Parts: sequence; structure tokens; C-alpha cells
Amino acid sequence: MADVAVLGVVTIGQTVVLISGGFDLSVSGTVPLSGVVFVVLANDGHSGLVSAVARWRWCLLAGFVNGVIITALRISPFITTLATASIAGGLAFTVSHGQTVTLNAATKLR
Repeated sequence: MADVAVLGVVTIGQTVVLISGGFDLSVSGTVPLSGVVFVVLANDGHSGLVSAVARWRWCLLAGFVNGVIITALRISPFITTLATASIAGGLAFTVSHGQTVTLNAATKLR
């Protein structure tokens, strides 16, 4: 069920971007990295709220960086978001050491 919720949120965001005439490929790297950030923080003893806020901050930062690069530097949205997806995906791989990260059973999300 949680997978459907994540997909729904991403779909809503992508729909808004497409309706406004934009183009965003960075989701394919941003979503995995935000998940890794959430799990790592939660497993380190941070509350679920702190972990969720950190996750959303990462996503907002990625979107802001994309917007600045596209508008200020006039770089194609395709190239910019493809690069952001690659960077975020690489960071997720690096942070997780190439392994699947799971939420510990002992972790209590309060």
C-alpha cells in the first residue's frame, strides 16, 4: 500500500509539471535517494517526522536546483533533469553502499 502512495504523490507532481509545459526526468533518481535518506535517518534513531522532513527537503532542493539551472542558465530541461537523475541515483547508490536499505524492525516511527 505504501508503494501506491509514493507512486500517487510522484504522479501528481509529474502531472503538474507536464500540464505547465515542463519536462522532468529527475524523479527516477530523486525518489530513491529520498527513500534512502528517510530509512538511514530513521534507523539512526531520528523520529519519523524528522526523517520525513529531511526526505521532503531533499526533493524540494532537487526541484529548486533544476529550476534554477533551467531558467538562469537556460539549459534544456531534458539535459538538466537527466543529469539530476544521474547525480541523485549515484548518491543513493553511494549512501546505501549498493545494498537494499530496510527499516529496522526495532525502529519506531513516532
